[in-house]
Amino acid sequence: MKKKKINISFNFKKDLINGENPFQVPCEIIYNSKNSLTIFNAKRHNNNKLCYTNCVDIDHLLNLILDLQKSFKNVLKKIPFIAIVAKHGNPCGISFNWSSKVTAIKQAFNANKKAVLGAEFICNFKINEELSKSIYFQNNKKKRKIDIIFAHSYTKRALKILKERKFTKLLSDNKLLLENLKLKNIKVYKQINGGFICQP
Repeated sequence: MKKKKINISFNFKKDLINGENPFQVPCEIIYNSKNSLTIFNAKRHNNNKLCYTNCVDIDHLLNLILDLQKSFKNVLKKIPFIAIVAKHGNPCGISFNWSSKVTAIKQAFNANKKAVLGAEFICNFKINEELSKSIYFQNNKKKRKIDIIFAHSYTKRALKILKERKFTKLLSDNKLLLENLKLKNIKVYKQINGGFICQP
């Protein structure tokens, strides 16, 4: 195999609140695009800082929600409302609905009620006041403790409700809807001992 040199450059760096646990400081993220769909390019709706675990967990969910939308688009030629509840980036509830956003939310949270303490929530649609209540409250009006909510966008009244829990990180990006995202043939590099594996 012919040897060749590969230059991989990353231009932007941000500090995170801590690493995988609070004792791993400092922790930094280095990335190379201000236009891609990432947790770092998302609009922040409060001042809660991200940590290593937040970044890794949400990155898993971003990949998942995009893959699901691509699959629906390729097979059925349309995309449903998608809601995902996860813990440490591992889904414990996923729901698709063609007509009702609130149904998608409720079904996602009903999949495993015990696993949603300190969970992440992501969806490919705008959250209004009604939808924010479905996310924030259980049926008996008990408040859920959700660490991160990542949505297409929010109304002002929705943000007011979701900000009642001061530790929740609220993020949005309209590129969460596949049709708003310009997909490119980007190569993915995974580091292994002694080098990288590269694939489209």
